[in-house]
Amino acid sequence: MITQVPYFGVPNFWAVDAPNNIFRGAMPTKEGFNYLKSQCGVIRIVKLSTDTEGSDDYGRSIGMTVMKLPIPWWRQTVLSPVQADLVSAVNDIIPGTFVHCGSDSRTAGYEPDDIDRVGGNDRTGLVIGLYRRFKMGWSKDNAYVEMIAHGFHEVLLGGLCRAWDRQTPEMWI
Repeated sequence: MITQVPYFGVPNFWAVDAPNNIFRGAMPTKEGFNYLKSQCGVIRIVKLSTDTEGSDDYGRSIGMTVMKLPIPWWRQTVLSPVQADLVSAVNDIIPGTFVHCGSDSRTAGYEPDDIDRVGGNDRTGLVIGLYRRFKMGWSKDNAYVEMIAHGFHEVLLGGLCRAWDRQTPEMWI
C-alpha cells in the first residue's frame, strides 16, 4: 500500500514502492527536487503536466532525467489520454522514479490540509493505478480503490475515467 511521506518540498508526496524508490506527488519545489534526489534516490521524473503548468528544468539541472508525457486538460475531461502515452508513462516507471503532475502556482500556494487542490491526484493517480495493475499485478478493483483513496476525481474527469475503464491486459502485452 502507498505511504504518506512528510512534505520536504513535494506536496501530496507518497511512497508507491519505497524499496525501489518509486514515489508520486505534485509539482516539487527546488527543495523538493533536491530531497527527491539526495534522500529518496530519485533519478527519473515522469512529468504528466504540461510545460505551461510547471517546469522540471531544475530537476534536469541537478542530473535527473525528465520524461515528459503531458496529459492536457481536454484529454482529462473531454477525450482520453493517448494510449501510447499511458503505456510509455507506465513503462518509464523504473526504480528511482517520481511521477507527478500539478503546477508551480498550485505548489506555491500549498497548505497541508489542502491536498485535494495541489495536484498529483488525477493524472498521477491514473498512471500509478495502471502501474499497479499491469506492472505489479494488482487487481483492477484494488488499484481503483487506491486511486480514489488518494484523490482521484472520478466524477469530474470523464477522459481519465474512460481511459481507466477501457484498459485490458491485451493492451499491455
